[in-house]
Amino acid sequence: MIIVNERQKALIIYQDGKMISKINDEYNRLKYNKYDGNRIFYKWNDDNEISETYDDRIFNANHKDKTLQIHGGHANDIASAIQSHDVELFEKLFKECYYVFHKTQIIEGIINNTFNRFGKRVRQTRNRQFIIDERFMVDEHGVAHTGNDSKKKNKWKFLCIVAKRLGKKIVKHDGIEITLDTKMVEIMAKVNFLYNAEYHTNDSVFMNQLPSKISSQVKREAEILASKKSQKDIFEKRNEEVV
Repeated sequence: MIIVNERQKALIIYQDGKMISKINDEYNRLKYNKYDGNRIFYKWNDDNEISETYDDRIFNANHKDKTLQIHGGHANDIASAIQSHDVELFEKLFKECYYVFHKTQIIEGIINNTFNRFGKRVRQTRNRQFIIDERFMVDEHGVAHTGNDSKKKNKWKFLCIVAKRLGKKIVKHDGIEITLDTKMVEIMAKVNFLYNAEYHTNDSVFMNQLPSKISSQVKREAEILASKKSQKDIFEKRNEEVV
């Protein structure tokens, strides 16, 4: 198998007695230059290696004791990491894919470890909404909402808040350090703001948007904080009101 001609957008390859055309990208240049069109295998070190499946551009990737399958959209990134012998590039790609595959479990871990120490105050729905104390919600786009009048058809009403921006957020899941994507960092910042609503009673823009019942709850919780009681006391008081 020989690359006969390399054009801007295509590789012309002589294979089995005939000419074929392939996209001129990093994956195909690696596959047809170094692997003669066969499956790609590469090992950076004992902790990091990759093997192509019998389907082009789909790889079984191994990082330490973890294995996952990386699909075609990352084939050029894998080829680049192989060509440059760059194990850090491969590890970065592996962690990004691992985050996508395990995102639900990773976020559940953050919620339980950060927000649900005194009871299940924050939950994630199937359509990726985050419900806080059953009175606030942040959707998958990072848009905040407040609970509406229960008599109205639409339970949630848009809520404009300005949450403090967080820097890069790194979490550990199953022994792997994962960097959260920018949108999820924004969502977690807004969840944190609403989780601690009682700290924002001086924010008139926030408070003036709340329905009277929720506004009264938040003000009472602020009074409890002022009397130096704990968040656990606030949560127990809130449960008594629900009952």
